[in-house]
Amino acid sequence: MQTNHTTVNTLTNLHLAAGMALWASWSVLVVLLAALDGSTGTGISHAELFELVAISGVSATMLQLGGFFIGERAMRASFIYANTMVLIIPALLLAWALNQQLLQLNHLQWIALACGAGGAQFIALQQPNQSAQMGWQMAVNAAIVGIGIVVAQVLAPLLVTIPSGFAFAHASSTSWGTMLGSQAPNTPMWLANIGWAAAIILALLTANKIAKGQALKAKKLKCLPLSTNCQPLKVLRNRHTWFMTLLFIMAFGSFIGFAMAFPLSVQAIFATTREWQGGELIEAAANHGAPNALTYAWLGPLCGILARPIGGWLADSYGGAKVTWWCALILATSCLLAAQLSDWAYYSATPERWFLAYILVFMLIFSAAGAASSAVCRSITQLFPAEQASYALRWVLALGTAGAAYIPWLWSLTDQPGLALVGFSLFYLICATFTRITYLRRHSVHYNP
Repeated sequence: MQTNHTTVNTLTNLHLAAGMALWASWSVLVVLLAALDGSTGTGISHAELFELVAISGVSATMLQLGGFFIGERAMRASFIYANTMVLIIPALLLAWALNQQLLQLNHLQWIALACGAGGAQFIALQQPNQSAQMGWQMAVNAAIVGIGIVVAQVLAPLLVTIPSGFAFAHASSTSWGTMLGSQAPNTPMWLANIGWAAAIILALLTANKIAKGQALKAKKLKCLPLSTNCQPLKVLRNRHTWFMTLLFIMAFGSFIGFAMAFPLSVQAIFATTREWQGGELIEAAANHGAPNALTYAWLGPLCGILARPIGGWLADSYGGAKVTWWCALILATSCLLAAQLSDWAYYSATPERWFLAYILVFMLIFSAAGAASSAVCRSITQLFPAEQASYALRWVLALGTAGAAYIPWLWSLTDQPGLALVGFSLFYLICATFTRITYLRRHSVHYNP
């Protein structure tokens, strides 16, 4: 029987949320970079800004996979505290890079890669059990830590408005916003404040542990042996692992991917007016009258976080597969609607006409993705033995984190965001069909509503 060394309490959640906030601050930073130089942002294109977000997502995914093979050790509180201490370095590097008058894309790329460590352990999983409220319990734990995303998207724009002698004042060339309202063009932005604030918070959390006599132990972490008795390998040989991975990429992958890329998508679609003639782009100019992405974008992740406990409760009451199926259908329909709205806005001289509808549709997308994440977790606790469920959850979480890489990357491939959204919709429809056939058909071998 597997021993539970995981510590899920207020302190570990603070550490996890702080690391998550550092990673999620990139969803804000790319929007601010775009505002520095109109539609291109200091010579960095929107495609390159989406790629910066994707790079941090690749890092988080790979480190999550490393945590899977490290096994139970990666779920211990000491591992979380060590991760907090290590994150001080990329936070300081971020402050240094943003303090330069001329921002270098290659510097930002390397730092984004390092900051992905903040997303490497943002959920502390308790040892799963087969209780009737398991979906609810796991959803609440995940939602508490996910607050780091909302905190970053609310506070980071506010931080850059504070004058600082330790940060270079970059001047925006277009309007931008905070949750308190719009900032006019040419308003100074002290971007390095984001890095300094993150470094201070992470250092204080680390110092608190040391001051309490709970200094971090420098233990050598060894990967679990790859033998036939290794629980991770048993999990990977279970076909349900791969079925649940697909569904968790649909659910949690969509939540984390859209949370990281949604603010920049709003900026890319609505912050520019475009004049078309015969299907050809004649002129593009900054849309100073557009609503600001950072004023509203945080509402999407907040909806997803609030929906997770609801999804967990529904899964406990009606079954994980049923909730997952309905959420997949909602995601497919909503993404098609979002694709149409983004196309209307992209080809309009007044894209702000479609802004409210776009935000509302994405609030529905985030809610469905959050609820589906909890439903899939509930299904895992029913499909796997207790000694394997923990590893299965770690595996699907690692692969689900890839949403933070592939969603912004696909958005970077085209100037028309509606195309990517149509692709996402088709993926969700496939997942809905798969769930119906595999887990909801009464005569299916894997019937497990």
